[in-house]
Amino acid sequence: MAAVAPDIPERHQALFSAEDIVQQTFVDIFSDARRFVPEGEHAFVCYVRTIARNNLVEVIRALDTAKRGGKRRRATSDGQEPGLDLLHALAPAATALGPLPTAARREAAQAVRAAVAALPELWRRAVELYDLELRDISEVASILGRSPGAVHLLRNRAFARLRTPLAEYVTRFSKPA
Repeated sequence: MAAVAPDIPERHQALFSAEDIVQQTFVDIFSDARRFVPEGEHAFVCYVRTIARNNLVEVIRALDTAKRGGKRRRATSDGQEPGLDLLHALAPAATALGPLPTAARREAAQAVRAAVAALPELWRRAVELYDLELRDISEVASILGRSPGAVHLLRNRAFARLRTPLAEYVTRFSKPA
């Protein structure tokens, strides 16, 4: 934590802590330990610091992006099926499909819900609460017992995992029958 804390910008110190970064770093190391290749006396320390640094950068980018309005608009309650904005954000080819008929919108929203349901629990809850239920980031953080920065990190990881199944869905949907 001592290696991470000084690099947290003052503007973000109320939004996440070094503990959030370290916790996610430990999860990353544990879940992907087979990628580590020991190449010297201090290789593991360098490996851990690199993962922690990448996690820190990821949270800072997410928070800075959120402050600028995000990379995408959040859905509004305009009657659109929940999750379609997520499909368009994570599978850009979906926008080429144009406006979808009602049944196709329901089917696309179902595909998004199925992909989200397959995520690890914390990632799934973060996406459900923030992106599908449109709750405020501070409310999601409170429900999950995490900081807003940690919630952004969870969502970023979830989005990385969702891109492939959603892109595959769009590809299948756009092929002529």
